[in-house]
Amino acid sequence: MKNLALLFLAFMLSFSTEVLALDQQPKTLKLTKGIIFQTEKFILAANHSDKKYSISVALPPTYFEQPDKKFAVMYLLDGHLNFSTAVGLSRWLFRKKGDYSIEQFVIVAIDYAYDDQQSYAKRDEIWFKSRYQDYTPVPTLSERHGQIKGQGEQFYQFISQALFDVIEKHYRVDPQQRTLAGYSLGGLFASFVLFKHPDTFSRYLIGDPSLWYAGKPKALTANDKCVDGMIDDNQCYLSNGIIFDYETQQRASGKALNKSIYLSSNHVNGGVMLFNARNLEKRLNQRKNSRLKLKAEYFVNEDHLSGVSRALQNGIRFLFGKNG
Repeated sequence: MKNLALLFLAFMLSFSTEVLALDQQPKTLKLTKGIIFQTEKFILAANHSDKKYSISVALPPTYFEQPDKKFAVMYLLDGHLNFSTAVGLSRWLFRKKGDYSIEQFVIVAIDYAYDDQQSYAKRDEIWFKSRYQDYTPVPTLSERHGQIKGQGEQFYQFISQALFDVIEKHYRVDPQQRTLAGYSLGGLFASFVLFKHPDTFSRYLIGDPSLWYAGKPKALTANDKCVDGMIDDNQCYLSNGIIFDYETQQRASGKALNKSIYLSSNHVNGGVMLFNARNLEKRLNQRKNSRLKLKAEYFVNEDHLSGVSRALQNGIRFLFGKNG
């Protein structure tokens, strides 16, 4: 009986201690803004508009352990959506060994500078309109947004002049090993740079690109045939977006396209996006005078929004891995 009493007393004391500890917890938490380890951030003003860009930089694990090494660098579009995903994926992949290992590289993500007081919805609105301006190579009409000014060339000049200058002065990156990575409209912009300014980057990650942009679908009548195209909503879509014009011009120049290119699209609701991506792959594979390293993937169970992380992971493995 005495032992039972002692056990009961010990139990009550432990319970009282636990309650006391809970009572001593602060009523409010002191929160600080989160930041991923070994990453930095700065604001850079545009030289082509009144925009300001938020630039996030992730340094690879061995960056400070190899003070004489210059690292490959990946410039990543749509930074606020893709930066943490790309950092997490790459740092997992950096742990691979042997034939499945990948080269460590710096990530530079490009986003827009927002007011700290703006809501998520307001920031999303600013991002959406701004990327339509920056990632499109020519102006076009959009029923949803009104007149969109295609500032792709100006945005390219910002990256290749102002941003390169800052990054290459402040970080140990190899200018001969630059990668451009973009998805959706970002993939459109990466395709634009590939064909208009191919030597700026040595590697391209082009995820589900909006190659329909500035294309010319035609309405179908009973007598029409959609030759070499696809029918969607009674429209005949051809691979005649502006990017295909740039590809034709670049090929006609006779200059070899000695690049590493990862291209992806998605089967679920793929439609015109998938159709155009396959046609771009076909055109690239027809080049005879280029030492072009190309991998194209079409994800069966992914749609445009769910295919982003697959494109980033597989693109990184192909472009930076020993065995692709």
